[in-house]
Amino acid sequence: MASHLPSPSGACQAALLLAVREQLQTVGFDVVHPFTVQLFNAESPHEHQLPTFDRSSTLAVVIGNSNRLWTPFIAALAEDSHLARADNPLDSYVEQRVASAIRQAVTQCCSTAAAANALLKPPALNSPGQQQRCTVAYELRFSHHTEPDRFVNMLRVAQLSGLAYYSTTTHLCTHPFFGPWFALRAVAAIDCGAPVLDSCSQLPCPYPELEQQAAVEMRNLEAKGGLANWQQHWRDWAELRALGDRYTDPKYCYSDDQLEYHYTKSKEVLARAVNKYREQQLQQQTYNHHQQ
Repeated sequence: MASHLPSPSGACQAALLLAVREQLQTVGFDVVHPFTVQLFNAESPHEHQLPTFDRSSTLAVVIGNSNRLWTPFIAALAEDSHLARADNPLDSYVEQRVASAIRQAVTQCCSTAAAANALLKPPALNSPGQQQRCTVAYELRFSHHTEPDRFVNMLRVAQLSGLAYYSTTTHLCTHPFFGPWFALRAVAAIDCGAPVLDSCSQLPCPYPELEQQAAVEMRNLEAKGGLANWQQHWRDWAELRALGDRYTDPKYCYSDDQLEYHYTKSKEVLARAVNKYREQQLQQQTYNHHQQ
């Protein structure tokens, strides 16, 4: 989607990125990584390139999540029956929350910049009712959109931006902190100059000693039909993902419910998780009542 908002004329990219991170983290998206659109486009087919807004250097942000997404997502499901009835509740949650967060972040920076510009103008230029407005555009691409004009190769984005290492053996990305326990959700291209990123340093393989074992596991998974049917073989995919667990802090691993839903998209898993959440909320309310 493309949106137009009052422009944060002269606003610092750092302030915009900070606002984007703050807005996204409140709804569970704790992977926020800036990159330059032109550096990505230079390595991508024309039909999969991101918009530049006619700039020579354009800001983009890749958005994802660790296991921190699960709790706010389940809480939203427990409170919103319409979201729970969606064909894919997580995809709907991602689109709604990411779009809202980006809009709020850009609006926040616009308002701050507008106020600063008003203070700097001579009084004669600030006549009553006079407003100077320009526009900042942004476009969102989501990982679950596969239409030719909406598709973005998220694995390629993660690799080229330096966010994560992409394994051509397992087709999985590995983050420096979260290991394999994170997901890529969206890219936001913003009509704003990019920070000084002359190059994106691609990350080396974090577990080179596991590549041979991963290759064997991948061949076994392919032989079982794992590429054609992710849901049926989700436990095998989970085991492949878990190969790097010995190098990853256990606190970043997905819960059983989050892991199963990641691969199966089963609403039964969501119903189970919502019931657990409601029981925990009830227990907390009971405890708080006894403490009063």
